[in-house]
Amino acid sequence: MTRASANILLLMAGLIWGMAFVAQSTAMENLGPLQFTGLRFLLATLVILPFALRERRIHNTKKLTKHICRHF
Repeated sequence: MTRASANILLLMAGLIWGMAFVAQSTAMENLGPLQFTGLRFLLATLVILPFALRERRIHNTKKLTKHICRHF
C-alpha cells in the first residue's frame, strides 16, 4: 500500500467516524433507542451481506480433505 492510499483510507475512516456522531444525535431525536439500534444492525447486514455471500461462494468450491475433517 502506498503512503497516499494509506492516508486516504485513514482520512475516510476519520470522516465516517465523525459523521457517525452527527447521524446518531440526529437519529435519536426522531427514533427510540431500540429502533435506532435495529436500524443500525439492518444497515450493517445489508453492507456486509455481499461480502459474506462472496466468501461463501469462494469457500464452497473448495473440498474438505480427510486431514481437515479429522479435527472436527
